[in-house]
Amino acid sequence: MTETPSIVPVTATEAECRALATFLGIAAVESCKATYEVRSRRDGGVIVNGTVGAAVVQSCVATLAPVPQTVVERVHITYLPPTVAAKLAEEIDFEVTGDDPPDVLDGTTIDLGAITTEHLALGLDPYPRAPGAEFTVAGETEEADADTPRSPFAELARLKGNAPDGER
Repeated sequence: MTETPSIVPVTATEAECRALATFLGIAAVESCKATYEVRSRRDGGVIVNGTVGAAVVQSCVATLAPVPQTVVERVHITYLPPTVAAKLAEEIDFEVTGDDPPDVLDGTTIDLGAITTEHLALGLDPYPRAPGAEFTVAGETEEADADTPRSPFAELARLKGNAPDGER
């Protein structure tokens, strides 16, 4: 690989989209594309920059209705040979809010499909909601006294039929 960047497009096939949806535990991946700029470093490392974009359908956490969404995630990963990565790890303190530390380049190939899958997963909404969906807990009513929080133990006792007279 030269220091001139290579532009590498990645487009998931229909079968790969179905496999991605199954792997990610979501209703559907309608499309998934990425474009990467892959550039070698003078120390034998590789820099991967790019963008992952996908059209997905997740299930609403309140109603289970389908929630179509668009995912766009930026990718910036630095891979270093094991010896360079080990030396760097000894010399630099990494900050939690700073850039990710470099990954170790294991072998001579980089799996852009795995990078695409990882960044798609990172871009998913962890709690997708359909428009207007509301979450209510079974047994709660709007008439309940908002100033008196219910203890989970009181609720359990109510369900078992052992609640004090005023709490049934």
